[in-house]
Amino acid sequence: MANHSRPIFLRTVERAELERLHRSSSVPSGLSRRARVVLLMAKNLLGVEVARMTGYATVQISRLRRRFAGERLARLDDKPRSGRPSVITPRKRAQIVARIL
Repeated sequence: MANHSRPIFLRTVERAELERLHRSSSVPSGLSRRARVVLLMAKNLLGVEVARMTGYATVQISRLRRRFAGERLARLDDKPRSGRPSVITPRKRAQIVARIL
């Protein structure tokens, strides 16, 4: 069975949002990187080329293509991580930092 990648077609609004995310210095770096990957995939570049240009593995490119094709921009955000939630509230953290400084 041959491996065929799904073509990525972007709407004008999606392209504008992805370019904004990629250029912004205030968004997390992972999100900016994933936006760049989607923009490159929309140019019909092979997954291997996109991986070489972005530093991702080809498997990661394939996963990003599948995630974006499934739920579009909503799936570019980081997934929730496992583990115990923080017991320190943001207010308490600010108090600790203020005391240290």
